[in-house]
Amino acid sequence: MSLRVAIAVVAAACAVLQGCVTADSLMQRSLERGTAGEEAAAEDLASFAADSGNDYALRCWALRSFSRLERVSPEALNRVGRILTAPGNGSELRSWAAYALGELRRKESVGFYMEAMEGQIDSGTAYYVMEGLAKVVTDLAGDTETAQRVARSMTLFAARAQDEPPEMYDLVSEYVVNLVVLAVTLEQITNPSAAPACSEGQECPAGAAGPAPTYEEVYAAVFRALSHLDSAREKYLAAFERNRMSIEQVLDLAFGAASGPYGPLPALYAWYGGVLGNNPELASACAKRVAGWARDADPRARLLVAWALSRMELYDRFANESAQALVLAVEPDERVLRVLGEMSRNPGKPDKLQQILRVRTRTE
Repeated sequence: MSLRVAIAVVAAACAVLQGCVTADSLMQRSLERGTAGEEAAAEDLASFAADSGNDYALRCWALRSFSRLERVSPEALNRVGRILTAPGNGSELRSWAAYALGELRRKESVGFYMEAMEGQIDSGTAYYVMEGLAKVVTDLAGDTETAQRVARSMTLFAARAQDEPPEMYDLVSEYVVNLVVLAVTLEQITNPSAAPACSEGQECPAGAAGPAPTYEEVYAAVFRALSHLDSAREKYLAAFERNRMSIEQVLDLAFGAASGPYGPLPALYAWYGGVLGNNPELASACAKRVAGWARDADPRARLLVAWALSRMELYDRFANESAQALVLAVEPDERVLRVLGEMSRNPGKPDKLQQILRVRTRTE
């Protein structure tokens, strides 16, 4: 046996023995890709990375090597998945686990990504979770149930995130979310009893009925629904009649969520009502819902209601009449009226709000 062959044999043997493992010896195992020993190498690397008694940096190297392999047993994939879902493993190790799962491009990884998003997750790991999802999300085409679970997990993640969700979040949404998925997800979050119940003695699946949603979860769910409808409205409105029932269902669920004590949600509705209402098809669908918040206790919400109704007035008669009767005629807060007067005033020209609403604000 030549010296070179002997060194290679020793390096391969050492890769599974804690006492002589190095970053190089771990990466050497990735060279078994495409050979008869590939699956065994993946098992060894996953086991090494999962062992908390091993050096932390070397565990990350093991996952980096693992990410270069293709033939991976379900057991090895699950072991790496459990590394990802355990918050105590630290950001670097969990990020490498998420990356490795993404490189496999296997649908079996989706469950681990969902569990990670619904639990404790830092922004660094979240990026690689989203990146990994982006690599496998095309496999969800036609699997509406899984898409609904992914959408719910992403919404829960957005509600709990300390930072802005990574840009990859929007990319994944484009593949996962449609009106049906959005409606089911929104209903499950704003009405937990609508979710499937857990069977006694069985682990609760993602999306199962649970405790009442928190304010953050409801807000994130509604924001997700309305912003998606806004970003994709050209696609939906191109075939409005076919999508009318689905659009109205999403709006009903989003606006109906404010029946609970959810604070500034009416302001969010009013804002998106104005954005969506600047469209002939959606103005009539939004106007009555937005006008329902004209008497909200928060003057900021009332201000946005007035702004939203003024955007819809050109397309909807009810919006115009409501803006006059429910807002300007009875608004008790001079600050709201002053802002309404200033927000669109151009020197030397009639006030835009006066032109649209055909009334004078009481501050003039």
